[in-house]
Amino acid sequence: MPTVYLGMPLGNKHKDVVWDGIVEKIERRLANGGIRVKHKEDLIILSCKLRFLKHKLKEWNTANGRNLKAKKVDILYQISSLDTIQEQRLLSEDELLLKASLKMEYEEVAKNEEISWRQKSRILWLKQGDKNTKFFRRMANCHKRFNHIDTIEAHGETITDPDRIKEEIVDFYKNLYSETEHWRPLFNLQEGSIITEDDNDWLQSEFEEQEVLECLKLCAADKAPGPDGYSMGFFQCCWEIVKKDVMDTIRNFHTSDYFEKSFNATYVALITKKIGAKSLRDFIPISLIGSVYKISSKLLTERLKSD
Repeated sequence: MPTVYLGMPLGNKHKDVVWDGIVEKIERRLANGGIRVKHKEDLIILSCKLRFLKHKLKEWNTANGRNLKAKKVDILYQISSLDTIQEQRLLSEDELLLKASLKMEYEEVAKNEEISWRQKSRILWLKQGDKNTKFFRRMANCHKRFNHIDTIEAHGETITDPDRIKEEIVDFYKNLYSETEHWRPLFNLQEGSIITEDDNDWLQSEFEEQEVLECLKLCAADKAPGPDGYSMGFFQCCWEIVKKDVMDTIRNFHTSDYFEKSFNATYVALITKKIGAKSLRDFIPISLIGSVYKISSKLLTERLKSD
C-alpha cells in the first residue's frame, strides 16, 4: 500500500538541515490567506489546511530535492575546473573563495542526499552524518524489492495479474475481519473496582496545550507518516505555527465526540513474515494512521497510564 512521504527532515534534531526558510514559508502559507476554508468547524479547518499544505510541501520537495544528484555533479565539475587551473597557476582570492564556497555547498548537498535516502531506507537505528548514503540507498532499494507483491497463491493457483492480486487481498481480509457470530458475552462491570469522582473528573477534563506538547515529544519524529503524509517531526518543528488549529481540533473532539473522517483514514500495509512469501497468511497487516489520530490516541493513552 503506497504511503506519501514528504521527504523533509522536520524533526527537532534535524532543524539544522531543514531547507532554508521552509518553516517561514509554511507560516506564511497558513497565515497570509493562501488557503480559503469555507467551513467554520475546527476539525474541518485543520483538515483543509493540512491537505493544502501537503501539496505545497510536495512542490517544494520536488523543486529542492530532485536535482540533488545533478547539483552534486555541477559542483564537482566546478571544483575540478578550479583544481585544473590551480595546477597551472595560483588561484586568485576570488577563485579561492569560490572553491571554499563550493566545497561547503557540496557538503550541504551530500548531507541532504543522505537524509533523503535514510528516510527512504527506513533504517532508523543508524543516524545520518557518517557518510552512509550508499548504505541507505541499497537498503531503500532492497526494501522496495522485498515489499513488492508481484505473485500470490490463492485457491490452488498462482496469480500474477496486479488487479487480481488486489482483489484477492481485499477479499481475504474482508472475510478475515468479518463477524459471523451474532452472540456476544455480557460483562457485569458493577462488581469491579471503581475510580473516585475526582479521578473521573480529571480523566474527562480538557487536554491542555502542555499535555499535548509532551505527547508530541514522546513520538518518534521520523517514523513513516500515514495517509495525511505528515510525520510527528512536522508538528514538533512547526508547533508554534499549527498549535492553535491542533488544540481547537482536540478540544472540538473532546466536547462533541466527533472526529473528522479524513483524520480517521488508515493505510493498511502488508509486511512479509519471510522471504519469498506467496500465501496471504505469510503477511502481517499493520495500520498506518494519520498524524492527528496518532496525537489524539497518544493523549488518551498517556492520560490513562498516569496515576
